Amino acid sequence: MKQSMKQSMKQIMNRFFVISALLFFYASAAFAQTISPSVNYTDIWWGGAAESGWGIQITQHNDEIVGTWYTYDEQGAPLFILLSGCDVQKFNGSVCRSNMYRFTGTPYNVPFVKADIGPSIGVATLTFTSANSATFAYQIGGTSITKSISRLGFGSRLADFPRDSTDLYYQADASGWGFSLAQNGDSVFGVIYHYDVDRKPIFLTFNEKINRGVATGTLLRTRSNGSNFLTQNWRASDIPTPTAVGTATATFTIGGGLTLDFTINGFNQKRSMSRLPFGSGLPVAATKEALCAAPRADPKYGDRLGSLETEKSWVRSYIDETYLWYNEVPSVSATSFGIPQAYFDALKTPARTASGRAKDEFHFYDDTASYEASSQTGVQGGYGASWAFLANTPPRNLVVAFVQAGSPAAVAGLTRGTRILSVDGADLVNGNAINTLNAGLFPANPGETHTFTVQDQGAATARTVTMVSANIAIAAVQNVKTIPTPSGNVGYIQFNAFNFPSEGQLINAFNQLRAEGATDLVMDMRYNGGGLIYVSSQLAYMIAGASRTSNKIYDKLTYSDKRIADNADSGNATPFYSTASGFTNTGTTRNAALPTLNLPRVYILTSFGTASASEGVINGLEGIGVQVIRIGTTTRGKPYGFLPTENCGTTYFSIEFKGANNVGFGDYADGFAPTCTLSDDFSKQLGDPTEARLEAALSYRQTGVCLPQKSSKRFGQAAVGSDAEPILVRPAWMENKILLPKNLQGTFR
Repeated sequence: MKQSMKQSMKQIMNRFFVISALLFFYASAAFAQTISPSVNYTDIWWGGAAESGWGIQITQHNDEIVGTWYTYDEQGAPLFILLSGCDVQKFNGSVCRSNMYRFTGTPYNVPFVKADIGPSIGVATLTFTSANSATFAYQIGGTSITKSISRLGFGSRLADFPRDSTDLYYQADASGWGFSLAQNGDSVFGVIYHYDVDRKPIFLTFNEKINRGVATGTLLRTRSNGSNFLTQNWRASDIPTPTAVGTATATFTIGGGLTLDFTINGFNQKRSMSRLPFGSGLPVAATKEALCAAPRADPKYGDRLGSLETEKSWVRSYIDETYLWYNEVPSVSATSFGIPQAYFDALKTPARTASGRAKDEFHFYDDTASYEASSQTGVQGGYGASWAFLANTPPRNLVVAFVQAGSPAAVAGLTRGTRILSVDGADLVNGNAINTLNAGLFPANPGETHTFTVQDQGAATARTVTMVSANIAIAAVQNVKTIPTPSGNVGYIQFNAFNFPSEGQLINAFNQLRAEGATDLVMDMRYNGGGLIYVSSQLAYMIAGASRTSNKIYDKLTYSDKRIADNADSGNATPFYSTASGFTNTGTTRNAALPTLNLPRVYILTSFGTASASEGVINGLEGIGVQVIRIGTTTRGKPYGFLPTENCGTTYFSIEFKGANNVGFGDYADGFAPTCTLSDDFSKQLGDPTEARLEAALSYRQTGVCLPQKSSKRFGQAAVGSDAEPILVRPAWMENKILLPKNLQGTFR
């Protein structure tokens, strides 16, 4: 088997032909709202290289298993046998006993009418001994045979039902023939089940790579020159090289279905096919995808008319299939929630960490259009000012954390430390006009005009400014500079978000610091809540350099126990990326070498707002022995992340994985404690060497001793909430570890 996995798929077809199958007659069952088992066995299974030529596709839908066995009859002709869904002994998690049936039907070269099923020919027992191994025992007449079987594993990863396309497909108005598909990574193995001109069964196989949602291949037919379904001691040499008889193209469609266009000996058919529904439990999320109460007109989303109920059904299955703690989700009725977003909010673990914090503080959703604009282009609506609450209940204290150059806030003269006293005449400090305050601080649309009473840092009196909201291009990287010291130049970068544009901005920053001779680095990530994992890996590489990161793991992901393929996939170990991605909106050239400062240590300015991908930089560097000196306060504590998933105009963010570094450490749910504790200093601008946290980093570099906490005097008096940790107001997606979107996965390694 190990040898065959190294062969091309066509060599596997020729030498170790293993069969998949599908079901045509199994009745659909009502879906009970129960979670699916932790292990799913859906995949192509075989008896190993010595028994190449026969095989069985096991398809598990929650508590039901259907086996479709391809083999040969006594004359060596193709034979299809159905294991009919654990109808003799209900599947108990390890054992399934089924009756077995044979078929005949309408030939492939005439319009399909029907297929006929005969009486049971015997009983088969599947006994699973692990996630990847089982025994297949069957009795037909007086013959009893037992064989050891395992997953074939023909591609880059195992089948990942229900998150990939592996399943049984049928056409409701032509029951009796169909198609089975096993997907292993980007490779598929498909089998068309039909009937020959003599009405006897034929099975035709093809294998190919999926390219932009389409798989095309040559249809192959085989027979046996001896070994058959009643042979105990199988001879792989009895199976000759398959014969090409046509072509097939599978085009995958929104909703979990596919269109199958195939030609057999010159006869062409084109069929729209759906996943075959059987078994109890939740439906496959893909079958409810894009069934929307209000479909969008943009064809790129593929929305179709559905309802709020179909949207909620998708949400429940999505959580069951992807959520890291799927087995801790409380049982709540979808009918109790009017909209799918509210239902989603309830579908998370109620557990708490050892410190008493909620185990999952990061379960959220966002409007798709807003998320795509912010994360992919760096554009956000507003004034270009990042607000920070030092106290968010009366008496409130809201100040500016930083501003974007050229933005309405910058034009109005707002700077770090400017305090907001009123909005459109509503008292922010002690007032209760919450709607007015929120409408002014967070305008819903560009072009809105709002008036603010503000007090600048160091000013004795307040002033009034008027700002017009706009779509602001957010610079993730700011204040890049070199600070000269007696012992060498120290680079400084204010880094606020791991979005796509930040990749090119970071590259430019490191090129600048390298040209200016920086021998140490202070990364100001106090307001960086995270984002794209691949960019955080690039940043870590640019800090540490090639020799320290070579052949090391930056971030190894662990998924729920039911995601066997993901956990076994070597691709879930993110390396230290040493080249640029070339992705749209990054301003980079694909595979261009990244600059590096090649540092053995780095200073990172932290706060509770330092989260997720930012913490990943800390953890990833410490995992390869780079010293990370943290100045500020304890970080957020989020070793978790997800793949943003869009449906019907809402992008959902549900925790899917936990990350660990090169030495296997990832337990920082309560955050990274600082080396030196200092409160945020709003009396100085970011990047000012006398700002408390930057000053402490520069001092520690010289002395190895932490500076004492400074007293916070703001606006000529002790500020409300003095020395309190600021609460930065920003989109929730900016506080997370985010995998690349599905359309970019596998394009950058």
